[in-house]
Amino acid sequence: MILDKDDWHEYFERLSRAVVESRAETEVADLPHGLRTDAAWVALAAVRYDPELDLIEMGFEMADKTTEDYSIHAPREVSIDEREDGLAALEVIDCDGAVHRIELREPIEVP
Repeated sequence: MILDKDDWHEYFERLSRAVVESRAETEVADLPHGLRTDAAWVALAAVRYDPELDLIEMGFEMADKTTEDYSIHAPREVSIDEREDGLAALEVIDCDGAVHRIELREPIEVP
């Protein structure tokens, strides 16, 4: 499902609250810029959209408990894969057409 851009900020706020409660792990292999880890799965700490900067930031917690931010500038489209048991994946297409995708190990319920 494609999210309307007007809903991004509010949706990511709700998602971030759900992620903190669930300690959701994500597969990060499909992030073009990559993260400084060889791990296939890392904890998703937060996702936010700043409409003034037109920027999506994803925060990840590494195995050593350090955090790393992943930024997507000028996102064009946000799609979510919601199933019966919750959010399973999130995909962002940036202004250059690059696809940034994270898969959740277990779906999480986004209120």
